[in-house]
This record gives sequence, structure tokens and C-alpha cells, in this order.
Amino acid sequence: MSEFWQELIINLGGNAVLGGLIIYLGKIYLERIGRNEQAAIDGRLRSLEQDHEKLLSRGEHFHQISQKAYTNFFTAKMDAYIKLANLRYDYVSAIDNFVPDPFDVTERVNKFQAKIVLKIRNHIQKNRIYWSDDLLVNFDEWNKKFTLEKSSGEYDRRQRWSHFSALAREMEESAQLLADNELYDDILRFMEENTENWDKLLNNIDSDILSLRKKYNL
Repeated sequence: MSEFWQELIINLGGNAVLGGLIIYLGKIYLERIGRNEQAAIDGRLRSLEQDHEKLLSRGEHFHQISQKAYTNFFTAKMDAYIKLANLRYDYVSAIDNFVPDPFDVTERVNKFQAKIVLKIRNHIQKNRIYWSDDLLVNFDEWNKKFTLEKSSGEYDRRQRWSHFSALAREMEESAQLLADNELYDDILRFMEENTENWDKLLNNIDSDILSLRKKYNL
């Protein structure tokens, strides 16, 4: 019983009836306080339970997003490596199957090999996030030289476009076709002069693909 009710009973002295009434009212008061406190506690517990459910729901939602993001990343990575493996195979096939035509100047250059070099270069550049560090290091070293050579050749061909136009009229060919053939010839010459860098890059491609196959039992 609270001090307030105790002091009130003492002050009333011997009035037993009134004292009993006060005691009764005091119990009701305390019970009401108890019920109010219990209701507040119950309300707080319900609130905590709801907050916990929300956290669990958010955690599950985040987990689902993480799983989806990982799945998308893994799928994109595998697609990138599959395409790179196919380009690697096409590169070898282009070399093995090439037969130059001695009677057609436009077919004396293995343009298919040169085109695949460009495709491999573009594919690696667009998907850098998926490759190994070793592959990127060797690619960047090779590509730095390749870009300088390619840019220089393209500038030179633009300056000599009238030459290609005149030659095209004489040969009854497209000026763009003749310029492209020179581009492919420049690429193949660059490849011959930088064989070591290119071979390192091809070895990196093979190594990365082999690692993936072992890791995922492909």
C-alpha cells in the first residue's frame, strides 16, 4: 500500500468503517495502477514484437535482393567467359582455316583473324569487372601499345583518303574496303611484332577459363 493511504488511515484514527472503506478503495486503486502498468507493458511487448517482425521482414527482403544480385552477377560473369572462350576458339580457327587468294588483293590479308582480335579487345574492355587481375594487367600492357598503333594508322588513313578513293576507282572496289584491308594488315603486323604480349594474354584467358571449369566442375 502506498504511503498516502497509510497516512490517511492513521490520521482517521479509530473510525474502523471509514478505515476499512479507505483500505478497500486503496486496493482498487493499486489494482487499477497494476492493470494500467501491465497494459502498458503488454503494449510495449507487442510493439517490440512488431518491430522485430519488421526487422525480420527487412532482413529477408535484403537477403532476397542479395541472392538475386549475386545470381545476376554470376550469370553475367559466366556469359562473359563463355563468349570470351568462343572468341578464343574462333581466333585459332581463323588462323588455321585461312587460305590467301593470290589473285585477289582484298583476300590476301587474314581479315577474319584481325576482326576477332578487335572483338576480343572490345569484349575484354566492356567486361573488365569479371576478369582476373593477371589477365587485366597483361591486357592493359598489350592494349596500350595496340591503341597507339591503331590510332596512328587511322589518322594516317584519313589523311590519305583521296588515295583510297583513286585506287578504288582504278580497281573497281570500295574505298572503305581498301582502307579496312590496310587496317587489318596493320593489326596483323602489330600482332607479329608483339607476339609475346599477345601470347601472355591468350594464356591468361585459357587459365581463367580453366579455373572456372575446375571451381564449378564444368
